Amino acid sequence: MPDAVGLRDRVQSALDQPVEVLTRAPGRLNVIGEHTDYIGGLALPAAIDRSILVGLHGAPTGLQLHSLDSGGSWSTSLDTPLDPALLSAGAPDWVRYMLGSIAVFVAHVAGPHQAPAQVLRPFVAAVAGDVPTGAGLSSSAALTVAWMNALAGWADHALEPTTIIQLARQVEHQWLGVQCGALDQTASQMGRDGHLLMVDFQPEPLSVTPVRSALPNTTWLVLHTGVQRGLAHSEYSSRVQAVTEGLAQIRSQQPAVGHWRDLTLDHVAALEPSQPLIARRLRHGVTENTRVRAMVEAIQHARPAQVGALLNQSHASLRDDYGVSCPELDAMCALATARPGVWGARMVGAGFGGCALALADANLADGDLSELLQAYQQRTGRRGTAYRMRPGPGAERLV
Repeated sequence: MPDAVGLRDRVQSALDQPVEVLTRAPGRLNVIGEHTDYIGGLALPAAIDRSILVGLHGAPTGLQLHSLDSGGSWSTSLDTPLDPALLSAGAPDWVRYMLGSIAVFVAHVAGPHQAPAQVLRPFVAAVAGDVPTGAGLSSSAALTVAWMNALAGWADHALEPTTIIQLARQVEHQWLGVQCGALDQTASQMGRDGHLLMVDFQPEPLSVTPVRSALPNTTWLVLHTGVQRGLAHSEYSSRVQAVTEGLAQIRSQQPAVGHWRDLTLDHVAALEPSQPLIARRLRHGVTENTRVRAMVEAIQHARPAQVGALLNQSHASLRDDYGVSCPELDAMCALATARPGVWGARMVGAGFGGCALALADANLADGDLSELLQAYQQRTGRRGTAYRMRPGPGAERLV
């Protein structure tokens, strides 16, 4: 179970002085609308009740960063501009996320290539969380969103929620080389307790509409396959390239198509004879957007069977058309949906490992989950993990 008090105590105990700024940002689950944010599509995410906390207190000089979950520390000067090119190839990702958050924040406030001293006084930071890493629950977005809120508080420089989302996304682009959309950061920053978020990524700024779930006696299950998403970064970029090329090809022959959302299945079918792979990638985006709208209606009208069917359809599309599943994800989804009391399941996140999401009856016993995980281990040889999760509030400053 999540333990917010325990996280706060861990951060405070790691600092040798009382915390001056403490922020929290949650991970997220995405009910449906996967790989649609970077094509201006629709998605239905929610913040979850697992978070990352960032605590800061003043220091005589420099910046001292401590990752309590990774067990590592990193120090750097305030007087030298931070640049990802100066980090060694072996620098841990947590360092890139933390330093990247500081660099992007400083650039936003003072301009590019400025030293942190232009904006920030020295501090010691401790970071801890209970969002499973490499699971498709976006621990990285939770980390960068928590950092942006902490730095805004430390510098006494107010940031709009949409600005925090944009800056956190820049960290992924500039410091990790992941050309992600804004789904994860939006859910982490703007989540509402007990609500999903209907997010439309086409308008600027994006449109976010809270959706209260009317599903009775149900629970969301997050089923970790035990597979870390080792291929996710490189394959993610190839999917972005494929759909970008596909849209360009269709637009060159169909002047009426101005945006991803103008695409229809007829456009995809016309492209398929010459570019079958790219056509499949595009088909996922078109059909997934349709499923998001159907999911909102099913949730608002308390139709768990329809919700489960849409989850199953989304997984099939991600597996067959978008090509981002893996045998372990397929096995977890198949075993989950075969069990009484589970309405449907699909992979979540970038793919190639991580987690599946399932909708289940609220009275599904822990013994049933144990049996599911045992069956999964027998089939795949891997040890899975199950979490019960609920939509929680978005990012906030605690101190």
